[in-house]
Amino acid sequence: MTRYSCLWALLAAASPLATSEALGDTFVVAPPFTIQNAVNLALVNASTTDIILVHPGTYAETVTVDYTGSNQKALLIERAQQSRPKITKGVLIKDSRLVTFSGFRVDSTHDDGVAAIRILDCTSVAVVDCEGTAGDDGGVSAVDTWEVVVGESDFSGMSDDGGGGIGVEILGRRAHEIRNSSMDGNDKEGIVVEADGSLVRGCESTGNGGGGVSIVGLRNEVRDCVVKENGSYGVHAVGVCIVKKCTISSNTGVGLRFGDGVTSYSGGQIRSNKIRHNGSHGISLRDGQDGVLVKDNSVSDNIGAGIRAASDGNVIADNTCKDTSISAADGHGIHVTDSADGNCVEENSLSGNDGQGILVEGDENFLVLNEASGNDGIVQVAGALDNDGRGNTTDTGANDFP
Repeated sequence: MTRYSCLWALLAAASPLATSEALGDTFVVAPPFTIQNAVNLALVNASTTDIILVHPGTYAETVTVDYTGSNQKALLIERAQQSRPKITKGVLIKDSRLVTFSGFRVDSTHDDGVAAIRILDCTSVAVVDCEGTAGDDGGVSAVDTWEVVVGESDFSGMSDDGGGGIGVEILGRRAHEIRNSSMDGNDKEGIVVEADGSLVRGCESTGNGGGGVSIVGLRNEVRDCVVKENGSYGVHAVGVCIVKKCTISSNTGVGLRFGDGVTSYSGGQIRSNKIRHNGSHGISLRDGQDGVLVKDNSVSDNIGAGIRAASDGNVIADNTCKDTSISAADGHGIHVTDSADGNCVEENSLSGNDGQGILVEGDENFLVLNEASGNDGIVQVAGALDNDGRGNTTDTGANDFP
């Protein structure tokens, strides 16, 4: 292992978490030296911002970053060459801040229920351009940490043999981002986030045994993701969340499920998604998940309703719902259930559904300027509308209300 001074610009260019901290040192590591030795030297050195460059090889060690008792302000650990170094016994980052871990393949002890990369009680940690190892018990697990970034990484094939089985799991605090990453074929969920102010964007979560993306909290967003062929739901959002421009297809359960049916929230958006070929409803707004804007979605070939609303005060507008198949007596284009009041269903196109184009069972709902044709039924209203359905068209050119 050699050590030499470096320019601050190197850290600034390499790390998304870089700040204008004091100029530090660069440590270069190659087998048989260990990454941990370089970390220890960085933490005891008088410098406050350091870089560790790691050459290719297999590092049979656990790498632990813990700022406790040091003056460290920031640390970048990254590969020195194109080939990825492999760490075989996992990474633990705790009680630290401004840490970037970039360009590694990480494994840890299998069947112990512990993820390959664990982040505990930190602020601003980035895992970038990393890979997990299939058969491990988890990819990334972050708990009680602010501002976690997982980017351009692949955590697939995680096992539930000893507990775990999730690609990326972030629990607690806020302001996280999972971007441009793949979580495929995990035993449980691909992505789990339980925090506020978080963003999942540009990710692929496919073929997981559980759901594709589970996100719970306030002011969250899921966008530009591909979520398909999962063993349960595609996306499950609880709280106030925006889901937009995603492709959600061929999941065993509901394509996009909002709410848990117990907790009450108001707000959220479902916009411009392609939702198709799912084994249950395309979009399901569960009881208590009120005031959601559902707009400009293409919903087709799902088993169940295209859009099913069991909550109040939603705006369901400008969606295309077609070719649903009946499951549990629900194959309607849009189904507003008997528990759902005060919804506005406006300017939707409904065609080729096995059930009604629109079925409204709740009270005080609005139907405005919808087009329904080629469904088993046209429009059926069991509840009391707040308007008389004027302006809705059917394949016969006449309103069809009892």
